[in-house]
Parts: sequence; C-alpha cells; structure tokens
Amino acid sequence: MIVLSQNQMQELDYNTFSFLKRTSLFLMELAGKSCADKIKDILLKKNKYNNIYIICGHGNNGGDGFVIARWLDQLSFNVKIVFVGNINKFSVETMNNYEACINLGISMISIKNIDEINGQDFTDSVCVDAVFGIGFSGLLSDIHSKLFQKINDESYLTISIDLPSGLCANTGSAGINAIKADYTLCIAFLKYGHLIYKGKENCGTIEIIDIGIPKTLINNEYTNVRLVTESDVIYPKRSILSHKGDYGKVAIIAGSEQYTGAAILSARACIKSGAGLVYLFSPSSLKGRYDGTLIEAIKISIPEKNGNPNCDELEQLLKSMDCVLIGPGIGISEYSLLLVKTVLKIAIDIPVIMDADALNIVSKNSDLMQTMINANILLTPHLAEFSRLSNHNLNDMIENQLVYLKEFVQQYNIPVLLKSSTSLCAYKERVKIVSKGNDGLSTGGSGDVLAGIISSFVAQNRKSSKDIKENLFHSAYSAAYLMGHTADCLNEIYETAAITPVNIINHIFKKWRT
Repeated sequence: MIVLSQNQMQELDYNTFSFLKRTSLFLMELAGKSCADKIKDILLKKNKYNNIYIICGHGNNGGDGFVIARWLDQLSFNVKIVFVGNINKFSVETMNNYEACINLGISMISIKNIDEINGQDFTDSVCVDAVFGIGFSGLLSDIHSKLFQKINDESYLTISIDLPSGLCANTGSAGINAIKADYTLCIAFLKYGHLIYKGKENCGTIEIIDIGIPKTLINNEYTNVRLVTESDVIYPKRSILSHKGDYGKVAIIAGSEQYTGAAILSARACIKSGAGLVYLFSPSSLKGRYDGTLIEAIKISIPEKNGNPNCDELEQLLKSMDCVLIGPGIGISEYSLLLVKTVLKIAIDIPVIMDADALNIVSKNSDLMQTMINANILLTPHLAEFSRLSNHNLNDMIENQLVYLKEFVQQYNIPVLLKSSTSLCAYKERVKIVSKGNDGLSTGGSGDVLAGIISSFVAQNRKSSKDIKENLFHSAYSAAYLMGHTADCLNEIYETAAITPVNIINHIFKKWRT
C-alpha cells in the first residue's frame, strides 16, 4: 500500500482534475460526499449521536467539511458547523460550499477568539474535524490549541478528515493539543504522518476514502514508500524434501557476563523461525552457561589469545556461515570492539546484521562507520541508537526520522531497519513502513528476538537470493511484520503489559484460529 508525502498528494490532486478534465470543485464534492457516507455508516453502527459538529477551517479541508455538512444535513442528522478561520482566505471551491451551507440554513457558529470557545459545549457530541487536513505544519495558534483541547476533552466521538488537525503530514509530529481522532478518513492514499511518530496515536482507526485517482497517474516516484501488508511479506520457502543444510547456518555473536539473556533470546528466536543450524559464539568465560537453556543451538567459545578474541581464527570460523548476527548483550568493551572489527571484515561476502551494542561500538568509532559503506550489512537501531549513528540530536531526529533515514541509507548504501512503534526499513530509494505491533513489544529483549528472526530469514534465503543486501532488506521488514503480527495476535489473549519476548518466541508462526 503506497504512502505519500504532502507534496505528492497535492500533486496527484492537481494531476487528477487535469487528466480527467474535471474541476477541483468536483473533487471536493466527491471527497466530501464519500466522507459523509462513511460518517453515516460509523454513526449508525455506534447508534449514539446527538449533535454533530463539523469543525471547519478556511483551507480546502474546511471546504470538504462544508460538503460533509450539506450531505449529513440532507440525511436528517442534526448538524452544526463551527467555523474557525478567515473567510478572506477561502479558495473559490471552499467559498462555494460555505455559501451553499448558508443558503441551506445549516446552523453555523463562527469562532473569532478564545472567549467564544468557552461558550461551546461538545459533551456527548460527535465532532468532525475538517480544519487543517494535510496542510498543517509548525505550531498551533492559541485559538486552535484551545479549541482542539476542548474537543479532545469533551467529544464523544471525533472523526478527522484526511489527517487529525495539528498533525504534520510529512513527519507525524504533533503538539500536545492536536486532535486525537477515533477515526481518520484518509483521502485517497495514506500519508507519512498517518503512520510515523505521533500519527499512530492520533489517527485512531484509519479508513481510506477512494476519490477515483486514476491508476495511470501512479508512477514509480509514488511507490517508493509503502506500508507493509501481508501480501508484501516474503517468508522463507520450505520444502518437504529438505534437510537442515537447506535452511542456513547462522552465527550469533552475543552475550556477556551481565547480559546472557540477550544471547538466549536471539538464538531461540532464530531457531524458532526456521534456521537450519544456529551457532552461538560467546566469550570463553561463559562456557557451559547456555547448556541447559539452549539445547538446540551449537555453543562455541570465541577463540581467544591473551584474554582477547583471536581475530584471525574467529574470522575463519565465521566465513563458513550463511549469516552473522552480532551485538545483543556483548557490551562495549575492548573485547567487543575487536569482535565487531572482525565481523566487518567478512561483510564483503557474508550478510551481517548489526544490532544493539554492535551499533553503539560503531557509532563511537568513525573509522568503523566508513568501513560499512557498501558492505553487506543490515543495521537494526532503535531511535536513540540511530541518533548516535547519524549524529543528529535525538528530538530532531525523531521529528525528521524519515528524512534522516533516507539520507543515511543513501550515504552508506546499506539497508537499515529503524525500530520504533512504527518501524521504517530503508534501502536505496525504497522505504517499507511496518505498523504492526503494540506496546507489548516495549520491553527489554524484544530487539534481541527481532534480530534473531531476521538472521534466520537471511540464512534461509541465502541460496535463493543472489543479491545479499536485497535479502537483508526483505528479511528485515518481513521479520518486523511477523513479530508485530504475533504481538497483535497475543493481544487477543493477553493485555499488552503481559506480552513478553518469550511469548513472542513461543508463538512465532503459530496458526491462529480465525
């Protein structure tokens, strides 16, 4: 499912009425009528609606709102328009529909100052938010902030048109009083802001409203960013005639005295998601530590010399693998630095996944960052780790994560999976958005599980995939989707607070009853 920027959507709107030789007034009427039909369906299902307030701004989103008000009024709903804006800024199309509402005698309240907001009461009412749509950026004015706060506090049901007002279409950033919708009626296509940063929280249930944009106008430029759905996921193929060697050999370099659990979670997830042979490499001081907990994995002590890794010997062992995962729980010691340097040497021929402490080590060593350029490496940072890798302030990076992610991937020519409540997987010009999952994954160990699943998929796909970085890219977003889907299924059984990394591992590829 394609996801567009603000500019791309506006460009498609213009190209559509040019291509179809229709006016923009026609598209506004179509969008508003389609939204009114969907609102009617929602309200009839809820079977609870008194006053319906259509909150309109002066932009074209407000014009959609005026159309919605007309059609809901025709359907005999009790409609009231609340206008907050400047009539002098109306487009011709918005003015046309504003005047139509006046001529029809639809009740209209014009808000000009904060004191007038205090006189409104949205309690037990439905509020249809048609103030900004995709046209918002920056900060809310005092009057909008106060009005939206009142709607959020009092409205029984809030339905936003295209995008909740106060939410940025490109970044998903939003102020504290931005509209928090129960439903968002997305016009034509998803925008970045629906899915990333605050979008997942503010949009509620998203319904796509088709306005007939011709498929012939959707060129490759519009398809580079996509929301991952079940049909996009590429899971490793299995054969009834196979043997363990067909599903790859994975080396997992993980664990330290303080973080033995990270190694266990990664290895178990790797095994459970189908890898043929899993080798856990850990310091010699941990010899025997995993024997009782990882009976399916092959435990190997990292070869050492004078208390540090024997890099030459380790390199030879790793060259026989189909995939190497390094990072979960290894710490950031000199010992771990040597492990990372060794693994980077083999990334010319073997796919490498760098997670957790491996990322922290790389971010502290600029020479290692340069080594990664064009290598067969997948990075799997969370937001804080990526801010260090990309050398951006964390808050700035979060608000511009898609921009900075694209820049980083272009600079280093490697795939990156940026993990968050909505994850972004990027390689070359493409971005896959994974919105599956819930806050049950917000717990220590989830990243270790995900890294294990990814490494399993990479190893299983090694023989069938000629392009190593493409394999890393597809395996990363497919694994992220599987993990999110598993968490969502578990939420049917448990509250999200009770979902643990071990739950995820035990239910990977479970055949859920539907």
